[in-house]
Amino acid sequence: MANNFFELGLDKWLIKNVKMLQYSKPTSIQNFAIKEILAGNNVIGISNTGTGKTASFCLPILHQLGIDPCGIHTIILEPTRELAVQVVQQLKVFSTGFNLRIKLIIGGEDITKQLCGLENYPHIVINFTYINFYLL
Repeated sequence: MANNFFELGLDKWLIKNVKMLQYSKPTSIQNFAIKEILAGNNVIGISNTGTGKTASFCLPILHQLGIDPCGIHTIILEPTRELAVQVVQQLKVFSTGFNLRIKLIIGGEDITKQLCGLENYPHIVINFTYINFYLL
């Protein structure tokens, strides 16, 4: 277990932003997910509300963008509008000092206007996607 975010291998600019947010020590989900994602592995994580799941995937995404910020880098699918908006807000905070381009695409808004925003080649596209899961 890493005692701090530096031990997870994140870039210095991200660690500075994390410290600014007064994150002192990675949570369990952050410890596991950040290391695995930075190693190039796929991760499925389950953790309680408030344990830092958003940072668990946003920080490695931003780390990779710091290395190669060209083109559309990531598409994030969220199960609710509220979570999609929350991820946008968190990415903006985590990426302070980085010229991050984000495009949120959600239902109930002018789709033409939203899709035109893709012409600006956002680094990250976030989409609210409703998916039904059925247990048989």
